[in-house]
Amino acid sequence: MISYHLTDSLGTEKVKVNVKADSGKAWVAVTDNGPGIPPEYQEKIFEKFGQVEAHQTGQKCSTGLGLTFCKMAVEVHQGKVTVESEENQGNTFTFWLPALKEKVN
Repeated sequence: MISYHLTDSLGTEKVKVNVKADSGKAWVAVTDNGPGIPPEYQEKIFEKFGQVEAHQTGQKCSTGLGLTFCKMAVEVHQGKVTVESEENQGNTFTFWLPALKEKVN
């Protein structure tokens, strides 16, 4: 997810990462202040080859696989990925995973 933000930001966005453990889950939220994702694309971006075209240029900036693989990896570990976004207000991608109950060496 961080790669998604850095790749698509074109160096104009701030990216913030928050990590916390709560209620038996580990949470990671990645937030940017970019152009946001239109509602009609918010599910599509997690599908294979799902992309949001740049509004002004019509360009696509990625292969459309990164968020798909991220979602698959999180879900195979019984977690979940979500996105909250408003156009011109930025994005927050959050994923959570069950926290380990025992220390792993």
